[in-house]
Amino acid sequence: MQLPPIPDVASIVKNPNLHLVALNKEVTAGHRAFGSLFQAIVDPGFTGSSEAAPNWFAISPYASREAGQAMQGAQDAKNVIHAAFASGATMMPFFPLRLAGAVLKAVWDATHADFDLKSYEDPVVAAISADRVLNLVKTAPGKGLEAKFMAVANTLGNCLESGNRAIFGDLGGSAETYLKWRAQQDSVTPDKVVQDFDPPHRQDAARILSQGRAVVSGSGPIPSDVDAWLPGLAPEALLPGGFALYELAGQSRDPQQRDRAIDLANMLLAWHEQHDVAQAAFTPPSTPPGEVNRRQLMAIATPTIGLPLREHGWTYDAYLDHQPHSPLAPPPTTTHNWADFRDRWPAILDSFDDAYQEPGAMWPMPNPDPAVPLRAAAPQPLRWASVARGAQRPRLATRGSSAASAAPLLANAHLEGSAPLVNKTVSNGNIPLTKLTKGIHPGHRRR
Repeated sequence: MQLPPIPDVASIVKNPNLHLVALNKEVTAGHRAFGSLFQAIVDPGFTGSSEAAPNWFAISPYASREAGQAMQGAQDAKNVIHAAFASGATMMPFFPLRLAGAVLKAVWDATHADFDLKSYEDPVVAAISADRVLNLVKTAPGKGLEAKFMAVANTLGNCLESGNRAIFGDLGGSAETYLKWRAQQDSVTPDKVVQDFDPPHRQDAARILSQGRAVVSGSGPIPSDVDAWLPGLAPEALLPGGFALYELAGQSRDPQQRDRAIDLANMLLAWHEQHDVAQAAFTPPSTPPGEVNRRQLMAIATPTIGLPLREHGWTYDAYLDHQPHSPLAPPPTTTHNWADFRDRWPAILDSFDDAYQEPGAMWPMPNPDPAVPLRAAAPQPLRWASVARGAQRPRLATRGSSAASAAPLLANAHLEGSAPLVNKTVSNGNIPLTKLTKGIHPGHRRR
């Protein structure tokens, strides 16, 4: 198999003309290229498909694509808002609440295009989320209700774009530098990587490789917390250490040790991605001009979080459903916030475990265009990785929540009449007044 060329990361992340879905397509395409290039390192027999555990860059296109769908959802929400005000629907009773429901439906429909939407309906989550939207609208900048709703939708798109750009710029940029350095070497070993690739962080990278070898050759759980496993590591050492572990995987003749090395390397890259890079997109030091509070907005987006794969889908709600919680508490997706690192981190590791379940099914990687269906067949069942194959590692504690939860979709968010507000004309922003329909219809929780 002819491998793709090494992506030019700067030409993508520094392009002033790329925004939202257009940027996301390029970023996802870049992740795809890196996914193949690094899989060829961990699996020297890589031919476009692999039974070895997927490297971080082979999983990231799925996550990036989901972010692209959420960006499209933000645009669809803006179309809904514009259509609602242009149609004169503002005089309808309870208009703000109805519009909040329609906005949620637009976003949730887009983010779960690859899932069976009926399995996501939850009237409790819908009601809590709509109330949170209205509270954000009250604090939003702008004159008039339309401008305030638009600020909420814009914030979602901006948050996702800044995270997409930052993650690819950081991890993709390091991957580009590493692969170019690697191509110039006569031979590459794990020890050579930690010694020569990034000399300023040589000592910490060597710690990672030394302790990583012990983990790889053992049979215990893969570490899940970098700070607890190797306290005091410089964040900049995580990627060189992870790259060294990828080389270790590629040189292993034992499939189990190979996959353990990949798993550990993925944990290091994901920790850096989430702890050191993405966090700033979710919780910037101050609210950017024209936006609402991103952390509060992410509390509304949390029920939509999932990682659709080719054979099945992982969702945050299914993960939370299997954590200890009180049946009297609100649904778990309303008491957790994806913007908080400690809420999302153990769930991300669980989603990785799901990807390791059927590594061959990760290939080929998904189309970079989030509008292209992930699967030709009907959406497949959802599952929680640790139910499917047993927990892979000790998990960080999550807060207790409700027993009956699901990542919901407002399948019937209405403003007036009998037809849903969000229909196939949303993408053009043209919704006739007769389509602005009434009520938020309750759905059913996935069991």
